[in-house]
Amino acid sequence: FRPFPLEVPLSHRPTRPLLPSAPLKMEPEPDWRLQIKPEARKKVCEHVLRKLSEHYPRTSAEDLKNKTLTFEKQVFQRAVSRQDYLQRIAEGLSNVEVQVQNHIEAAKKAHAAAAAAAAAASSSSQPRPPPPQAPPPQQPRPAPPPQQPRAPSPPPEYAAAAQAKMEAEK
Repeated sequence: FRPFPLEVPLSHRPTRPLLPSAPLKMEPEPDWRLQIKPEARKKVCEHVLRKLSEHYPRTSAEDLKNKTLTFEKQVFQRAVSRQDYLQRIAEGLSNVEVQVQNHIEAAKKAHAAAAAAAAAASSSSQPRPPPPQAPPPQQPRPAPPPQQPRAPSPPPEYAAAAQAKMEAEK
């Protein structure tokens, strides 16, 4: 985790300018740094410091000031034009905002997962109700009364003859 991702590798820089109304000049302007007044650079540093203070309120003012000055100095030295300088500053601040948002989202997910785990743990640590007890033993059933012996059933031929006789009587 880099707390201040202000420098953007060239491979991650957009290929088109952020501000469409002002085309980005990428050919070096040898005297562009001489045209920037120290007050303008100071104003840029104050803006960067203000943004960092918003996103990192627990970081000491001295640390934020050192990071801001280092970042602005590196961007000023590496930029090839005034527009490139301002674009790199804007990209650095944008990267900070994205990283802070990603960190906040990750923290929210971790908090939700921890809360779910705690809820699951607390529900499993509560005393469980006792298992259902077996029903009390029942009294033995009395033996059924003895049955009268049945007469043997007639052979199937007699049953068919008896049924035919009953139908004829109807």
